[in-house]
Amino acid sequence: MLTALTAYLDLGDGLFQAKLEQSPFYPAGGGQVADTGYLEKEDGSARAELVEALRLESDQELVFSGEGFARGDRVRAVVPWSVRYPTMANHTATHVLHECLREVLGEHVKQAGSAVRPDKLRFDFTHPHALSATNGRRSNAA
Repeated sequence: MLTALTAYLDLGDGLFQAKLEQSPFYPAGGGQVADTGYLEKEDGSARAELVEALRLESDQELVFSGEGFARGDRVRAVVPWSVRYPTMANHTATHVLHECLREVLGEHVKQAGSAVRPDKLRFDFTHPHALSATNGRRSNAA
């Protein structure tokens, strides 16, 4: 995504905080880990790796490691597809899994946490009984 640095703050030690006009970076939240990715100046003369993406109400805080950037720079903000796609798939899987559990175990099942990452998904849920091989199985008998 081609965008611009609308704010820039040098944090020292090669780190800087930036505000982007538009951002493809998903901050950590709701069990999903923050994106990884990088900024690259439009002319390719500098590159910075995303260190942290945090949610701030309706905004975000982005911290990068790199040098050669300034407020007003046109940049390419990139989340590699090899990271974004599996994270998206695992995010969707949490919703599908939740619905399936509600269908099999009952409407009382509620999501009670999750971890959504590109390499794995964890889904925690509430249910009043221990699960067994027969929980929720529907009888085919009429």
